[in-house]
Amino acid sequence: MKILLISTLLLFTSVLYAQKPEYDKKTNKVTLEEVHLFDLERICDHGTNCRFEIFDLSGKKIIRINYKSFNSIVERSKSNPEGTVRYLQFIFLESGQKAEYDSSVIKQKRVANVIVTNKLIQDGVLNVEAMDEFILVNGTEFSERVRL
Repeated sequence: MKILLISTLLLFTSVLYAQKPEYDKKTNKVTLEEVHLFDLERICDHGTNCRFEIFDLSGKKIIRINYKSFNSIVERSKSNPEGTVRYLQFIFLESGQKAEYDSSVIKQKRVANVIVTNKLIQDGVLNVEAMDEFILVNGTEFSERVRL
């Protein structure tokens, strides 16, 4: 039983390690186990005013991700006195559908990991079934909140 538990733990750990995408800042390519999945470009105007543009392997822009934040009185605490809420707004360009994802990080590798983990891009193109599930699960809870 002990050997089975250890084997399962090692297998689980190796699977998690193998699923981490790599991002190349020079080429904007996101790869997984040396296979080019998609391109990701980060565009920042001033400080945290950033967006990400996701391109399929044919070079077509398929997703725009906006980094957004607002202050909410409900979220105020000692560790967050302004009540700042940060999230990523995913806009799927062909369908016009949106989803929001809780995130205080605006790094390319983190955004790539969200896309890969949710299987939004498969075989170099947008995975419509995964997109529909992502939208259903994540919704637009942040933009629906009352902002103060």
